[in-house]
Amino acid sequence: MTVNNEAFEIKNDRIKLLYQNVLSGVLINFLVSCAIVFGFEHSSDHIGRVIWFIAMLGILIGRILDWHYWRKTAGTNQSSDLQRVRIGCTLTAAAWSFYSVYFFDNMSEIEFSTTVIIVAALAGGATTLLSADKLSSISYSTILLVPISIVGLVSDNPHHYVLGLLGISFAVIMATTSFKSSRFTLRAIKTKHHNERLVASQEKLLQEIHLHNEKLEETVSLRTKEVIRVSNIDPLTNLSNRKAFSTRLNDLISQADTNKQKIAILFIDLDGFKAINDQNGHATGDVVLSRVANRILDMTKNEHHACRWGGDEFIVAMVDVGIQQARTFATELINEIKQPIILNTNSLRVGATVGISMYPLHGLTGDDLILLADTAMYEQKQSNNANVLVFSEKMRETLLFKSRLKANLEYALANNQMYLTYQPVVDSSTADIIFCEALLRWYCDGNLVSPEDFIPIAEQHGFIHEIGAWVLNQACQDATRWEFAEHVGVSVNMSVAQIMHLDIINITQNAITQSGIAPHRLHIEITESLFAENLDKVIKVVRKLQALGAKVSIDDFGTGFSSLALLQNLSADIVKIDKCFIYALKHGGDVIIQATQSIAQDFKYDVVAEGVETAEQVEALKSMGIKYLQGYYFSKPLTFSDLNKFAEAHSNGITTERLTEGC
Repeated sequence: MTVNNEAFEIKNDRIKLLYQNVLSGVLINFLVSCAIVFGFEHSSDHIGRVIWFIAMLGILIGRILDWHYWRKTAGTNQSSDLQRVRIGCTLTAAAWSFYSVYFFDNMSEIEFSTTVIIVAALAGGATTLLSADKLSSISYSTILLVPISIVGLVSDNPHHYVLGLLGISFAVIMATTSFKSSRFTLRAIKTKHHNERLVASQEKLLQEIHLHNEKLEETVSLRTKEVIRVSNIDPLTNLSNRKAFSTRLNDLISQADTNKQKIAILFIDLDGFKAINDQNGHATGDVVLSRVANRILDMTKNEHHACRWGGDEFIVAMVDVGIQQARTFATELINEIKQPIILNTNSLRVGATVGISMYPLHGLTGDDLILLADTAMYEQKQSNNANVLVFSEKMRETLLFKSRLKANLEYALANNQMYLTYQPVVDSSTADIIFCEALLRWYCDGNLVSPEDFIPIAEQHGFIHEIGAWVLNQACQDATRWEFAEHVGVSVNMSVAQIMHLDIINITQNAITQSGIAPHRLHIEITESLFAENLDKVIKVVRKLQALGAKVSIDDFGTGFSSLALLQNLSADIVKIDKCFIYALKHGGDVIIQATQSIAQDFKYDVVAEGVETAEQVEALKSMGIKYLQGYYFSKPLTFSDLNKFAEAHSNGITTERLTEGC
């Protein structure tokens, strides 16, 4: 079918649809005309309405005659056919519009409302009956609705005004609907002819399919294999992805069980990859991952099974090997990964840390073996990167311990298992208490759990936000009730997860408001290493906390990153020197402390020395000008009740040595 023939057929179908709906439209208009003219009692204008009805009847009869003419001559003159049907629709709409306007003054409210409803219904029906011709559909609705709506709008009758406003709105809607309906109908007609072309070419297509059937089967087979391959391959490294490897590992375990073989799982985590990603961009990071994957693939030599587990993590499964063979291979793999990666003129390096688990020695399922290898890798990474560690039963105990902690941690606050202790910070020259640091304690199943054990778990599983908010609120409330002087503040530690929480400022503000504590008495302690996470974000949070009136302390100062740059960019209030430098006073720690004191003075920060335990340390720190001291020499962490006893004893002039012994 040529383009011209197709256009002719499409136009012919449009005209056919229009004429097929003529009788329905004529019948509807006839019935509605009868109802509107003879359904209401009229007085002075009854004859005029009858004349109008006769005129409408004439228009409708003309449309029927046109319909008969079209049936005899359909397709001979498309332009004439389309013009006649448009004229018939326009005359019908104009007659209704004339009726609405001419007889408006003599209509009752009910008759006017009925007339508006009728023309609105006719307009709504036209969107379907006339959808084959956009011009007829839109003009029909517009001619019907706009005149009567305008008459209603200019009327003094509020009822008429409302109906006129609704009519105008409906006219806009009908015009839009007519446009969409016409477009849909035209698209349907075009689709019909498109399908006809497809059907017409079916014979040819079937012959071609028959001729190429054998080739097609082969192509389908190849593509099916390719789909399976793609769904099981990591697109960046071309290694197996997580899903495919998990399935393959379970198969290997089944075979190993039958053949009485061992399987070694090597969980590989790259060292230093994040720095490359951050400094050189993700595109460079992707190239590095691809190169590392190639090295792993070269090392396995199709003898072992490798996959990219996710991010910068890889796994290798070795069948029928012992622990020593797996350890040796892992060491060789680390050495291979550590070789320079040349990109253009740059030489980049990454390392790798490997954890190993063994089937069936350590676990019997793929998920368990991967988890245990990951645990060993993480354990090794905590102490020394770029090395190998085999999973041990001690690690299993640690894993179970952490699992129990996680299970109990969720209900720790609800079961009142957590409480706060406080350790005072003392003015070295006056022995006055300046503030007390709040320290969280958890008494679980009859045992005291170290914060070093449960805080990382709370952060990992999202419990830290609820716990942190409770600590902040409780510390502020306790500070308003203890026996110290009103100026003595309270210090609360905040973790990485808390600082990065979107609502941390509101949480702090609520704690201050609900407790009634003076904002300057609240100290927020932030570990220096936290700033390595997102320096700009943390600095913004710090400034917002200070804007509330709270003071901000940098905890464990000197153990984190870029301390001088941090002090220069951050307007903190207090720097707390880490206790490791106090312990090393005689072995170089004094130099660090003195330097920190000097820098802090320049930036107008107060300095607190943590971990003070002996009188000798007190004297040495005082001689260096360190004003504030904290440690067991003055007091161990005390519960709230013991803290009040401490405060009472301190106010009575009892020495710190006696206070420590008494508490």
